[in-house]
Amino acid sequence: MTEEFQNCWYEGNIIAIREGESCRLPDEPEYEALCNSLSKVKPVVSDASLELSQGLGFLPREEIVSAKVQCDADERLLLFQAEGVSSPVGIFTFNVGDSKSYTLVVYPKIFDDPREGLRTLFYTIERVLLEKTGYSLTVKLTRLEAGGENLFDIWMRIIYLIYIKVLSRELLKGAYHEYTRVVWEDPRVSGKILVSKQVRRPVTGRLRIIQESYPYSLDNTLNRVLKYAANIAYRRLLGMGNIANEAKRILSLFSDVRLDPSSVWVKFEFNRLSERFEIPYRIAQLIIFAKGLPGEKMLNGILIDMNVLFERYVYSLLKQQLRGWSVEYQKELGFASIWGKRIKQRPDLVLKHSQNNTCIVLDVKYSVLTSSYEPSLIVDRLKQHVDDLRQIFTYHTLLENLDESGCSKGAVYSELIYLAGEGASSGYARSVYGAYETVARQKCFKVTLLSPKAIAEAAENPAVSAMIEEMIAREVVDIKGCG
Repeated sequence: MTEEFQNCWYEGNIIAIREGESCRLPDEPEYEALCNSLSKVKPVVSDASLELSQGLGFLPREEIVSAKVQCDADERLLLFQAEGVSSPVGIFTFNVGDSKSYTLVVYPKIFDDPREGLRTLFYTIERVLLEKTGYSLTVKLTRLEAGGENLFDIWMRIIYLIYIKVLSRELLKGAYHEYTRVVWEDPRVSGKILVSKQVRRPVTGRLRIIQESYPYSLDNTLNRVLKYAANIAYRRLLGMGNIANEAKRILSLFSDVRLDPSSVWVKFEFNRLSERFEIPYRIAQLIIFAKGLPGEKMLNGILIDMNVLFERYVYSLLKQQLRGWSVEYQKELGFASIWGKRIKQRPDLVLKHSQNNTCIVLDVKYSVLTSSYEPSLIVDRLKQHVDDLRQIFTYHTLLENLDESGCSKGAVYSELIYLAGEGASSGYARSVYGAYETVARQKCFKVTLLSPKAIAEAAENPAVSAMIEEMIAREVVDIKGCG
């Protein structure tokens, strides 16, 4: 790895690259061939992967998103680009030629070490999915070094776990049935006789009548895809206890469904009865095509907006820890007039006390901050984040003056929560707080810095995880006493 491009990391066919940066591939024949191939055809993230990412809540649904990977053949510079996503990270597989597949990892920019960044990313995903699905994935994420499990294996195991848990939840409400056409021949009539076909057949030997029926069946295209993916997951999860047994129960439930590989090529159209299986279906596609299709120039995986993921992470912490408070995500507060335009306002989180109607508005920021105390640098940083201050002040003012909010007059408080890069300290929090008091003239405001290192440690230590939950909840609620 060159000194100039320390944001690259390689392990066999796995390439890790820091979010928003390019990386120089090694001067080796394999990577040269990879870059030459990518310079001719730029693989794009598949529609199924984008729909899955939005369905899991990792991307804003209202945005039009596209992403691709490309390489400069002369400089061997690999670059991942995404439109419609402000801080894109993720893990993808793609093919080069007919047999060679690669895993591309785009890890968060606030980490220098990709392994630590991925541990934190996996843990944050797990935490958000726990809040969203009610299930803990309980995956050990420590074996990321060469010689242990590679990143692709760990990533796919998480996908298998998500799939089995999400599919099980939907199957508890009942499996999907549909009327399917069945044609058969029999001397006994038990269905509709296909006269047009029967008259063309010469009568020889015992009479066999061609007929059809439309039974209400489990054996349909959707369930064949779900079963095919469940079978892959079951074989990969053997020996993992309860989750393997859960996968086996799914296969037992689908015992009358054909294990038909050709079904995965048939596009399934969802209706109001089947739409609840859309997310399991998207994950099933990801499992089936994880290694990519021969000759297909598609990135299959999950694309994540770190801004959205961090918002949902803090949301899950507060929902877990706060008692006596309602916690609303992306609550609409009406419109604000900004530069002559009416813009709908949705703060990241709004908390409301169940008894005294005290309200707290939170804005959650994924950002890279530094620790320097140089006055000029502090001013520069404050200029960079002046939009954050204006945004939280707008939310605060709207919430305070909105009759439908139900908040007590004079009991609205504000806070900015940053996931700050290593080295950020309380000095930055104090400087932002001072600027806010000056600009917005609000006494009850607070800035909290959440260290990515602490989240990385929480991924390995449940005690640290619980401590972070309590700290965030306590600091948020404590701003009521700010004077």
